[in-house]
Amino acid sequence: MRDHATDTPTDPGASAEAVSGEVLPPDPPAPPRRVPFVVYQPETGQILRAGTCSETDIDLQPNLGEAVLEGEASDDTHYTLDDQITELPPSPGDWAEFDFAARAWVDPRSPAEVEAEARAPAIAQARAYLTETDWYVTRQAETGTPIPDDIAAARAKARAVASS
Repeated sequence: MRDHATDTPTDPGASAEAVSGEVLPPDPPAPPRRVPFVVYQPETGQILRAGTCSETDIDLQPNLGEAVLEGEASDDTHYTLDDQITELPPSPGDWAEFDFAARAWVDPRSPAEVEAEARAPAIAQARAYLTETDWYVTRQAETGTPIPDDIAAARAKARAVASS
């Protein structure tokens, strides 16, 4: 083949610099691959932070006393076990806190808080009943029409529950 502009022979497999005669700089190296990582506390497996970095910088991520693993995880839903990223077991309730040392959910509430939370639905139901039947009280006050005995008894019971 010939380059018709310069009337010189060309090699179809020749590089641009071989054809033009000028020396080109080498291609820049590819940037390091970015990898996801988690930094965790080795004693408990608690994930402290997560992110991405270049694969050459992964060993720079942990501070003293911390460890790092390549992989994706969230500190809300994962921990590490035997140097593996592991999903937390399902939470038994909104009140639960995960104890990383015990690797189990625990209840941080006091017995009084547990009891109060257990009574809350009954108290709410009693208050709703009182609100729904307040018109009987208003009617009695305004017209003298007595509250039916079954309603009066149920309201007394609801007041006892609501005030507990």
